[in-house]
Amino acid sequence: MPTETEVTFPNHPDKTKLSGTLSLPDVNQEHPCVILISGSGPQTRDQDILGHKLFKDIADFFTRRDIAVLRFDDPGAGKSEGVFADAGLRDFAGDVLAAGRKSRPNCLRIGTICFKRPTPAYRKNTHRSKAAFPMRCWITLPAGSTPGSRYLR
Repeated sequence: MPTETEVTFPNHPDKTKLSGTLSLPDVNQEHPCVILISGSGPQTRDQDILGHKLFKDIADFFTRRDIAVLRFDDPGAGKSEGVFADAGLRDFAGDVLAAGRKSRPNCLRIGTICFKRPTPAYRKNTHRSKAAFPMRCWITLPAGSTPGSRYLR
C-alpha cells in the first residue's frame, strides 16, 4: 500500500516555506519520482476542481505503478507560506527546484508534469540548476479547450 507523508521545504532563494505531500510506492528501494506543478492561479497540492482532487488521483495512479509523487501547495495556498500574487517566474521555478531537492533522498530519477503552458523562460529557469537534481523529463498537459462556463451549467 502506498504511503503519503506531509513534507515542508524552503523555496530558494527567499526561503518561503512550502508544504506538500510525498507519496511513496510500497517498495523498499529508490524509484523514479514526478513533481506535479499546478496551473494558473494559487492551487493546493490536490488541485481541487469542483470538489474533485485531481492531483491526489494522479499521485495514486503513479504510486500504484512504483513511481513516487511530490505535490505541493502554491505560495499562499493551503499550508504554504508566501503571497501568490507577489511571486514571479523565478520564484515559481525555484519552487520546482526546491521540490526536486526535497524528493531527492527517496528518488532515483525525477521528472515533472506541468499543468500549464510553460514559457521558454520558465523552462530555462527550472532547468537552469541541473546540479540540484537530475531532471529526466518534462511533461506538459495544457488545460482543455472547452470554456469553463460549459462545465458550470
